[in-house]
Amino acid sequence: MFVLLLGLVSLAQGQLAGYSAKTDPSLKLTPTRPIVKNPEEKDALITCIVQNQGDFTLMWKKTSKIPNRDATVLSANTHMVTSDKRMQVMHATGGQVYVLKITNVTVFDAGIYFCEVNTDPPIRAFRELTVLRRQYRKVQKLPLPSSDTNSSHNFTSCCVSKNVSTSCQQYCHIDFVMDSIGLGKPEECEEQFPSIVSCMADGRNHMPCCVDAGIPEMCTDLCKGEFNIKTGSIKVISTCRDYVEPTLSCIATGIE
Repeated sequence: MFVLLLGLVSLAQGQLAGYSAKTDPSLKLTPTRPIVKNPEEKDALITCIVQNQGDFTLMWKKTSKIPNRDATVLSANTHMVTSDKRMQVMHATGGQVYVLKITNVTVFDAGIYFCEVNTDPPIRAFRELTVLRRQYRKVQKLPLPSSDTNSSHNFTSCCVSKNVSTSCQQYCHIDFVMDSIGLGKPEECEEQFPSIVSCMADGRNHMPCCVDAGIPEMCTDLCKGEFNIKTGSIKVISTCRDYVEPTLSCIATGIE
């Protein structure tokens, strides 16, 4: 009898051990392949599959591009933590699938996302989202500023009307700006940049194009035809140097 009881206990322990292993949360079924979205595609769907979730919480997070900074928490189960109204979590009560949906996706949404279950230690499944940039034509090469140039890219007459000094009127022509990136002394004309930028943008808001082109927010003053001496300092302009060409492409496209 004792041997029989011992056998039953061993069997029960084995069953409990197997049951425990089967009920541990798992993200093994979550797809891990990268997600690539074209500019024409408005929505991004990132899927996470959690088995045996139990009372644990599943969170969506996005890694930071800034070193040593914690990931941004986007959601906890279906509760949204982020203030970004474009994001939502789709989930059927009692189901295993959590889908992070991002509407009107832009290049700024690209990065590493992951779903995390708050076990000890936490378990995670990572997905990379890539959003391709729109392809814009390069700005057409034009003659240097002259009185008989009628191109819409040459806004010297506008600068003259806004009393931009003669020495700074060279920045009133897109061709010159393109050729002088990283050269010259633009700081000498910094006080006149608000007028120059206003003329360059032709009084229009080119932000939709600039956003699609992936131009960082801190570099979009030119897209809006604005230039603030405090926030648009030469240091900022230097930082945004790599984005001058796509910005000018947007402006050239918008005013033609």
